Amino acid sequence: MNKQIKIRLGVIALFALVLFGMRQSGPVESVGQQSALHGAPTSQVKTSSPSAALNVAPDFTLGSLDGGSIRLSDYHGEKPVILDFWASWCHNCQRSFPKTAKLYEKYSDEVEIIGVNMRESSAVASNFAQKNGANFPNVIDTPGTVGRNY
Repeated sequence: MNKQIKIRLGVIALFALVLFGMRQSGPVESVGQQSALHGAPTSQVKTSSPSAALNVAPDFTLGSLDGGSIRLSDYHGEKPVILDFWASWCHNCQRSFPKTAKLYEKYSDEVEIIGVNMRESSAVASNFAQKNGANFPNVIDTPGTVGRNY
């Protein structure tokens, strides 16, 4: 495996840890406390060990580009999820989106990627996603609330 793929897998693993939290040695002090990561609220979830707790990413339900909707919590326990926040006008997004699609094509059985378009119309977001080979689910965060939570 070449160095670039190892780095990408490391980044994927890091995001997965951030999104699903890490096991702690003791219980979470209170539900809804602020985490150290960008002030995102955390939730307490019971685990098999009474002394362990898991911090879970804030849940959301957003409309997808294919006309349905996606709820983040539906993926809980399946596989790590990477949220890729993007906008069609963003130069870094324009460069990375096709690469993200290639990563998803190769590793979709190990990692889920959900693209979160930030505050653009469905037509603009769909056009950008189609033009850049989106093969992973994409949703639109029109009010920007999910983006603010993360």
